Amino acid sequence: ELQDQQAIFDKLVLPYEVLKPEEMARRYPQVGFEGVGIGFLDVAAGLLKAREAIIAVTEAFVRKGGTIRLARALPGAAAGRTLQDVVLNGQERLSAGAFVFACGPWLGQVLPDVLGRVISTARIEIAYIGSPPGDPSYRQGVLPNLSEEGTFP
Repeated sequence: ELQDQQAIFDKLVLPYEVLKPEEMARRYPQVGFEGVGIGFLDVAAGLLKAREAIIAVTEAFVRKGGTIRLARALPGAAAGRTLQDVVLNGQERLSAGAFVFACGPWLGQVLPDVLGRVISTARIEIAYIGSPPGDPSYRQGVLPNLSEEGTFP
């Protein structure tokens, strides 16, 4: 609900705009807003490209002395609710003070005993729009990320 979103932004003192269909059509003529009642624009929103973010975090981790290991990691032994180690490639055990499992929507499948009933993956349709060469209509900074409860026209 729009009111819920506004309340969160107001509480956190985040900037936003509520746009009428005429204003959305004026600002973003490349999109058809027929049937859309009102728009919520998060003016401070940004874009995070997953691949580039992972590369940047990995490089910073290595610069600070971290070691990168590419392996299939599964949870290993636990003491109560504390994971003691992980099993790499089905054989080698690796201990650490803490573990981070960055599995995206597969986290519930990787840790089914812990999170299988807590986490569910929502199906979200993403549309990639191809524009003619040289047409900036859909580029970052020109068109915001659009979403709507239900179906976006």
